[in-house]
Amino acid sequence: MPNLLDLTGDRYGRLVVLRRGPNSSTDKTRWFVRCDCGTEKLVLTAEMRTLKTVSCGCKRSTTHGHTSRGVTTTEYRIWQGMIRRCTNPRYAHWARYGGRGITICDRWRAFANFVC
Repeated sequence: MPNLLDLTGDRYGRLVVLRRGPNSSTDKTRWFVRCDCGTEKLVLTAEMRTLKTVSCGCKRSTTHGHTSRGVTTTEYRIWQGMIRRCTNPRYAHWARYGGRGITICDRWRAFANFVC
């Protein structure tokens, strides 16, 4: 039997993983998570690990202050690229970063901490 990924206790943005949930209708792994605001929900593994989902949606109305009418700042684009290079095996330069074992510390997975 293969080793299953256990994300229990891991933090992704404002989300803390509580336990594995039922697979999606397309057989993708989902996790029960709790947002810092207290809301619990199911999230796909890939959505969290690529930081596409980092909250329950409670912070959608506020921004990180680095966008203007849909145009992101240089700092935000650099941060997004760093995340992709280290976490997404399908990204063009992943082999030079994540593929070599280069990771991102938990603190820098939140843009606000990266830019400070």
